[in-house]
Amino acid sequence: MDEIKITEEQRERIRKIQLEMLREVHRICEENHIKYVLGYGTMLGAVRHKGFIPWDDDVDILMLRKDYRRFREACKKELPQKYFLQDECSDEYYLWGYSKLRNLNTTYVRCGQEHIPYKNGVFIDIFPLDNVPWFLPFRILQDAYGFVLRKMLWAKVGKNTEKNPLVRLVYKILAPIPKSTIYKLRNVMVHKGNKVSDRVRCLLFTAPGKEENKKANSLYSRYGFKRDWLLDREKYVFEGEEFWGTRAYDDCLSYVYGDYMKLPPEEKRVGHAPVSKLELNQEGL
Repeated sequence: MDEIKITEEQRERIRKIQLEMLREVHRICEENHIKYVLGYGTMLGAVRHKGFIPWDDDVDILMLRKDYRRFREACKKELPQKYFLQDECSDEYYLWGYSKLRNLNTTYVRCGQEHIPYKNGVFIDIFPLDNVPWFLPFRILQDAYGFVLRKMLWAKVGKNTEKNPLVRLVYKILAPIPKSTIYKLRNVMVHKGNKVSDRVRCLLFTAPGKEENKKANSLYSRYGFKRDWLLDREKYVFEGEEFWGTRAYDDCLSYVYGDYMKLPPEEKRVGHAPVSKLELNQEGL
């Protein structure tokens, strides 16, 4: 299906729905003594804009794996009916290595994913973080292993959307691999790697120090956030409300983005992946 252009009015409504979900995550975490911090562009938005990045509509939350497990159990009892915590356990068709909190009273379908029957709706991303090995060669091996598993999951989309015919053929070969097999392989990595270390990351997502600021980060540091960034927290204003972020915001944002206070050129001020279907009815809020 073709991409639809999201209007500014729709973007504002998406943000209101996401902000309500962020409030719900904060409430559940506070009541159950679960630690989280704002992550990626949401932390950047809190510091630089006191809210959403003006051209974006995205919310990212980071949790250590042990906290995410407690959060998932709390959600089973405490989430309002219109919300759905989506991960590989709750949705048999879900394909990503992190979680989404969905508003089921809305429709939000990414281009190229229309054929995958997982639950959809406006969402915020929740990243469970696992330990990174102390030994650098093991960090590199863990990263490569996660990359392969990530591409195996993506194959069910890439077999239809990839423009390079050779890569598309590889995705077609990988696509029949059962999702359950891929997550079993991921879980082996979770269990073997979860001895406490100085850095943590989402295993099936790009290493945070390999994004925009890769060249400035040492080979040893680029594979994960410092664990202390998730443990030593303070509250930040985001859209007029307070949420938890890392106290070492300057270190964390510099690690991911470099000169994070410098606005990108106008041609790079774009939102996330294109959308083919969007419905934002009044029941969304």
